[in-house]
Amino acid sequence: MKIRELHILNDVLEVYPSKIGKLYLYADLVILEVQEGIHVTHSKLKCIVTKINSFYGDQKIGFISNRINKYSIEAIEYPKFANSLPNIAIFTVCYYNMKAAYNLELEKRFLKTPIPSFTNLIDAYNYTRSYVLKKAN
Repeated sequence: MKIRELHILNDVLEVYPSKIGKLYLYADLVILEVQEGIHVTHSKLKCIVTKINSFYGDQKIGFISNRINKYSIEAIEYPKFANSLPNIAIFTVCYYNMKAAYNLELEKRFLKTPIPSFTNLIDAYNYTRSYVLKKAN
C-alpha cells in the first residue's frame, strides 16, 4: 500500500524525492519506496544515507522498506548500507507478493540482525515505532 493512501501520511515531517525513490521522514522512522525497475546498490543509496544522517543525527530511528514496486537489490551490499546508518535501531520490510517474500528470505542472510516483515504497511509502521520507542527508553 502506498503511503499517500494511508492516514500515516499526516504524520510525515518531510518527503524527500530522489532518483532512487521517495523517502518519507517521520519523527522516529523513515519509509523508503523505491521506484519501479531500479537496481538498488550502496552507491545509489548514498543520497538517502546522507539525508537520513543529516536529518536525524544520532537519534535512534526505524527504517521501513515499503516494497510497492518491483526492483532488484544488491543484497551483498546490505552490511555496507547498514554500517553507513548506525542510528537505525531496526530495519523492517513490507512486501505485497510471494516473490518479494522469497527474495526477502535470501536478503536476510546478508544482515546479522533480524528483519521483521509485514504484508500491511500500518502493521509495519506500528511495530517499528513501538520498537524504536522501547529502545529509546
